Amino acid sequence: MCATHSNCASLCGHTRNLTDEMMRALALRNGVMGHCFYGKFIDEHKPSLRRFVDHILHSLSVMGENHVGIGGDFDGVESGAFMAIPHPGKISELWEYLDKAGVSSAVMSKIAHGNFLRLLT
Repeated sequence: MCATHSNCASLCGHTRNLTDEMMRALALRNGVMGHCFYGKFIDEHKPSLRRFVDHILHSLSVMGENHVGIGGDFDGVESGAFMAIPHPGKISELWEYLDKAGVSSAVMSKIAHGNFLRLLT
């Protein structure tokens, strides 16, 4: 099971975002939540990369490291929309923020690809 393009409803009330209860249920089923870079899923008023990192950190605390991933959505949003990571060449900025927040490289590897790879194999 996976939710491919969502963030945390407790941080942004968009209807595509998952509540903590939904996130726990997904984790109990060994699923993965793919976090979306799309600004409207990050913050209703002032989306930013920092706020996106808040979503990742919250998910790690609610679901655990084996259930958090990236569901970027580079091709599914309107032209000119805010994206926390505007193109794949900027993904290192996310890892830098997570590193500063104390997330280990092993956990970042799971977020980057390992958790979704587990679902596919």
